[in-house]
Amino acid sequence: MADEGDIDNSEDASQISSIVHRRVGHISVPYKHFILVWGGFMGGHDDYEVYCSSEHVWVYNCISETWSVLVTKGYIPFPNSGSTAVILDDALYIYGGVEELTDDLWRYGCELHCLDLKNLTWTTLVPNGNSPEGSDKAVGWTYNKKIYIFGGYGQCSRCMVNGYSFEVDPNNRLDKGWNNQLSIYDPSMNRWTTPKTGGVPPRPRAAHAADVSGDKVYIFGGRLAEIRANDMYVLDLKKLHWTQISLKDGSFEIPEGRSWHSFNFITENRAILFGGLSRNQIPCGDLWECQIEDNQVTWNLQGTVPNDQTLVWHRTAVSNATKELVIVGGVTCSPYRMKEENHVGTLHVIPFTPPSLLSLSLQEIVNEGIIFHLLRKDCFLPKCLLDLIKNKFKVRNNKAVIYCKEHESVMKQ
Repeated sequence: MADEGDIDNSEDASQISSIVHRRVGHISVPYKHFILVWGGFMGGHDDYEVYCSSEHVWVYNCISETWSVLVTKGYIPFPNSGSTAVILDDALYIYGGVEELTDDLWRYGCELHCLDLKNLTWTTLVPNGNSPEGSDKAVGWTYNKKIYIFGGYGQCSRCMVNGYSFEVDPNNRLDKGWNNQLSIYDPSMNRWTTPKTGGVPPRPRAAHAADVSGDKVYIFGGRLAEIRANDMYVLDLKKLHWTQISLKDGSFEIPEGRSWHSFNFITENRAILFGGLSRNQIPCGDLWECQIEDNQVTWNLQGTVPNDQTLVWHRTAVSNATKELVIVGGVTCSPYRMKEENHVGTLHVIPFTPPSLLSLSLQEIVNEGIIFHLLRKDCFLPKCLLDLIKNKFKVRNNKAVIYCKEHESVMKQ
């Protein structure tokens, strides 16, 4: 990851939390044994919003449990909230969102940005074809080396041409609203396409959640006008055919409708739904597990959190290394009424499998004081392993390590 010469400083957890965790509208995606966090803003500053730096990408190492910050270069995007992000090979792709052009000027982004994770250089792509509408709070995923974007809230100019539905927001004077556009980007051709799909697609929506399992993507909830849905749709990515998922026979439990929630598969047919904002604009504190078989779903409530620990507009990712659900950011109230103190200041990690032998060994070394014997000059352990143990010790002692590597990737190992 980084040697001691790369350490910019070490700060306590409270200082780290104010930089990393206190945000909404950000992206969080898994890459190797890391979680990448970018963008978003912190609300509640005397009725104005503080956008996070778009130059910095924060990296959480799921093995050492430490944070690093990467300083990027190139054609850096504007500060952004509500964009859609995916990882494809060794690149981070960002589309849409609300871009902060100046302190008092915003727009819905319609550009596709690519960050090369090997050299940390941004490129603004200029694809052929019909790009998606400029919108925020859409969902995205990858399949067969292509990028998919669905839904969102924003402007409408080509819905009749591209064949998707658009519903105008009656409370907005600028003809903004919700869409159900499906767009596919092929990096090998540098081209956007609008595919023809079969079945009945979901109604327009934004702030919904989606995840891929095998050859299918599942979409749950989201907002359309005053409706916050609790429906689930599946798109067969081979056939491009939509199907609405029904409750399994004999099953009656179902989560209430919501937006700004998270939905992640932890196995091929088991997914976790957490948090969000309910139809009555009340934060949801429930965590559900769903099992999907033959386009039928069974919901099981796993538990609820106290009112002061509910999460809305958070971002989640399942670690490729530990299979834990890593939750970053969010607020404990409705985003329409959030204040600075409503932002969460800690990272939440939910394990769904037993810890690895490496994790257990590191914990034992730290807990039993073995670390002090390993730090002697005659220690035979490799430096990379010693650094991992040191970082684990700092985390245990309520310390979070920040590495700052300018224009150089920390993700080479």
